[in-house]
Amino acid sequence: MHYDITNDAIMMASGVGAVSQLTVRDVPENVLADLRDEAADRHTSLNAILCAALEDYAGRRRRLRMMRELLPAMEALSHEILAAHRGVLTSESASLLREDRER
Repeated sequence: MHYDITNDAIMMASGVGAVSQLTVRDVPENVLADLRDEAADRHTSLNAILCAALEDYAGRRRRLRMMRELLPAMEALSHEILAAHRGVLTSESASLLREDRER
């Protein structure tokens, strides 16, 4: 198992100000072994790896929530753009190529 955790996330997660504690029970041995390997590979603690993984997960959840909130506005804007171009979207270069071919 590979965790896409950046060194920056580990540094942030292991920094001063972390005040909450969390107990995780029944972690499968293979998952725990992978996490320990990750910590050893990065020369950091298992706690820092877990904090970084939790921060990464929370960040992805925040971004997903924000995208879901923005989706209706993005769809409305897309419809406005299509309506403004009468349903046909072409780039300027496509128009120029078409004109050139018609000559």
